Amino acid sequence: MLDIIEFMEDLELDKDKLDIKTLYKLVEDVYNSSVVAEVFCENFPEIAEIGNITPLVRMIHQKIDKAYAMLIDTKPEII
Repeated sequence: MLDIIEFMEDLELDKDKLDIKTLYKLVEDVYNSSVVAEVFCENFPEIAEIGNITPLVRMIHQKIDKAYAMLIDTKPEII
């Protein structure tokens, strides 16, 4: 899996270095992870700790879903 922190540190806000394919892969990986986390939370609501983090997991999933959808819409142009 690609390391997003390392990617962002290497980028150093230089748009010429922005690798859209790498960004797409990073967002795709995070999106897939958020789906797994949300399904896990939905399947184990009886565990108190999971109930506590479920709203956060849903919020993260919603935000990454929007970012992933935006990248999917542009994917034919970038790959």
